[in-house]
Amino acid sequence: MDTNEQLKRWGCVILYLALAGASCYWTEQSLALSLPKFRPEILIWILAIAFFIIASYGTKLIVDALNQDVYIDHRRRTFWIGITLTTIFWLLLSMPTNTHTLFYNSNIESTVQDDISTTTKYLTQIKNKEIVDSTYDKTATELNQLWIAVMEEFGGRGTSMKNGNGDLTRQRIEELNFRIEKELPDPTKRVIYNSAAKNSKDERLLDDYERQYKDLLGEVKLSPRYRASQEASEKANDYIKKLDVLNDTIAILAQAGEIPERVINQVNQVVKNGYNLIKENYNYVNFNVDTKNGIDDKAIYIQENPQTKIERQRSVYNTWIDFIQGKYPLSFLYAIFVALLVDVAAFMFFDFAFKKRQ
Repeated sequence: MDTNEQLKRWGCVILYLALAGASCYWTEQSLALSLPKFRPEILIWILAIAFFIIASYGTKLIVDALNQDVYIDHRRRTFWIGITLTTIFWLLLSMPTNTHTLFYNSNIESTVQDDISTTTKYLTQIKNKEIVDSTYDKTATELNQLWIAVMEEFGGRGTSMKNGNGDLTRQRIEELNFRIEKELPDPTKRVIYNSAAKNSKDERLLDDYERQYKDLLGEVKLSPRYRASQEASEKANDYIKKLDVLNDTIAILAQAGEIPERVINQVNQVVKNGYNLIKENYNYVNFNVDTKNGIDDKAIYIQENPQTKIERQRSVYNTWIDFIQGKYPLSFLYAIFVALLVDVAAFMFFDFAFKKRQ
């Protein structure tokens, strides 16, 4: 082998090592994100390096098997061994993890901010007790039906067919109060029958009963039975304050150019607490659901083991699943392109440096 050929080969080895180093680094980063409990870290590096070396050897076997200018024992078998090694250790392991790291690094800032924003919005509803439990509608319907019976009896459309403030009107009010008692145990929270005006047909009596009833119905709607508890409200307020501080921190770090994983871990822990509180109080949250555009926040927050958007993007598997389902922008394709470009170039340099020669 002449000097020029040796220089070319050594040049290819150096370029291969540089590109392989970048690829292994991306693989290690992805595996560390996807397997946070897998330690020590040196084992992840060993896996990443092993994946790429085996994949590189697989491409060399393919090149050697296709090179008709050299003799190869069991050429077909060599070719399929190369295909198998390249498919397993590159197409299924190295390339997906590299793409994951590249996309994660470019997209995690927006994901963190989106998770904070959405979670804060739902926590605010719990904090302010804005949403009424859907079971209130059934209660309100039952109470309204009893109130209608009072009005009909007073107006002469009830069972007595007589109008006025008579005994049957009193009985209807008692039936209404009996139902109100189940919602408001306080004995002072009742529609008070005016016994001094018994049998009176003065409509102002009915107006007074209606005013009392509407006030009581409003109190029923505001009762803890149909609103988030005070404890949940206070927890939501605490999480909101923490998320506001962390959101400002993320914005400052993003301007500086890098968001450390320890900060993302802090954010994720608070967001995770928010997810769990929202799940426990989902009846008091108005979720954003738009099935036409594939948005279903309710399904995200009330699943058996809620997974934050941050956690989901840390997983190489879930990231690829979301991409296949069309949940990620075209920037993911750019990450695939860069990962392919680096790996294919590295394989070319490896194959040129170590290919079988005459």
